[in-house]
Amino acid sequence: MNKISADYIYTLTQPPIKNGVVVVDDNGTVVEVLESRAGVDDVEIYQGIICPGFVNTHCHLELSYLKDKVATGTGIADYILAVQKLKSEGDEVKLAAIEAADKEMIENGIVAVGDISNTNVSFSQKLKSEIKYHTFIEVFGFNPDYAQPIIEGAKETAKELIAMSLDWSIVPHSPYSVSEKLFDEIMEFAKSAYSPMCVHNQESEAENEMFLKGTGNLIEMKKAMGTEVPSWKSTGNRAIETTINNLASENNLLLVHNTFTNVEDMQFAQSKSDYLYWCMCPNANMYIEGALPDVYMFEDAGVKITLGTDSLGSNYSLSILDEMKTISKYYNQVTLESLLTWGCKNGAEFLGHESSLGTIEVGKKPGLNLISGLQQGLLTKESRVTKLQ
Repeated sequence: MNKISADYIYTLTQPPIKNGVVVVDDNGTVVEVLESRAGVDDVEIYQGIICPGFVNTHCHLELSYLKDKVATGTGIADYILAVQKLKSEGDEVKLAAIEAADKEMIENGIVAVGDISNTNVSFSQKLKSEIKYHTFIEVFGFNPDYAQPIIEGAKETAKELIAMSLDWSIVPHSPYSVSEKLFDEIMEFAKSAYSPMCVHNQESEAENEMFLKGTGNLIEMKKAMGTEVPSWKSTGNRAIETTINNLASENNLLLVHNTFTNVEDMQFAQSKSDYLYWCMCPNANMYIEGALPDVYMFEDAGVKITLGTDSLGSNYSLSILDEMKTISKYYNQVTLESLLTWGCKNGAEFLGHESSLGTIEVGKKPGLNLISGLQQGLLTKESRVTKLQ
C-alpha cells in the first residue's frame, strides 16, 4: 500500500481535505481516503494539492508533427489552409512526433484523451499507450453527393480500432464542413452505437458569418480549396443552430472551442439536449484567433465544462494544467475546484469513464497528480504538475 498526502486532497466528491491521505494499492487503485494523516505511519507527504488524473477531451494527436510550423493569429480559415499544405510530411516523422506527444501528456498527468483522427497514423501508439484514448474518427464532406462513400470510409477506418479493442466514434468536423446528408449518416450510426460525439463549434466569427450571410473567410476558403457547393444557401441563423439541429440526441455531445458562442447560443443548445458538454481549449483559441470564450457566462449558467489542448499545431504544449492556468489568468474568479472539476471529473463523465476516472474514490484508479506552486489556493505561472500515480 502507498499512503500519499499533501496540503489538500481534492477528491472532487467532497470539499478539499486538509492534510488528508489517499491510500492506493500497487496497481494505483484507491483503497481508502483518510481525513487526516495524524497517527498514520509511512506517509509520503508533499507540498501542494493532490487531484485525480487529468482528462483531455479534445486533442489532435496525429497533428503533433506541426509543432512550431503554423503561424499564430491567422484565424481559422488560414489556419486550415496552412495545415493542408503541411500534410505531405512522411509517416516516420509523424509517428515520432505522435510518440513524443503521447509521452508529454503522460508526464503532464493526463490519463484519458478524446482524440480526433482523420487517418490511422496514431492508432499504433494508442494501442501501446497507458493513456485511455477514445478516437473520434472525424469526417469532412460539404457536397451531399459524397456522403455515403465518406461514411463507409470512416467505418473501414474503424475496423482497425475494433481489432485493437480501442474506443471510437464517427463524428463531424464542423457545421461548415459537413453536408446535411452527411450529418444524417453520422447520426444514424451514432444513435445505433450510442457513442459520444464531438464537433468544432463557433471557433471563429467567420463561422457565424457564413451561416448568417453566406459570406466571409470560410466561404473564401472553400473556394480556394474547391469544396464550395453552389446549391448551398446560408440559413440566416448562427452556426450553432445547424450543429444542434443535426446532432442533438441522447448521445453525449461535446461542443469544442465555443470562442464566439453567446448567451443566446448557449441557451438554445441547452434547451435542445440534456447531454451537452462544452469544451474549452483556451491556449489554442489564443494561438489561432487571439480570443477566448466567455468562461464566466458558461460557469454562471451551470453547464458542464471540459478542457482540451487541441493539437501541437495550435498550441505550445499538451498540458491540461496549462489550459487551467490560462483560464485562471484571464478569469481569476474561477476557483481551483471548478477548474479541476472541468479538467478531471466532467471529462471522465463525457468519455464514459466515470466509474474508474475523474474523482478520487475507493475502487477507482483515477491517477494522482500533485500540483505545486500555488499561492493562497490559486494557480500561478509557477504552478507545476507531477504525476504521482
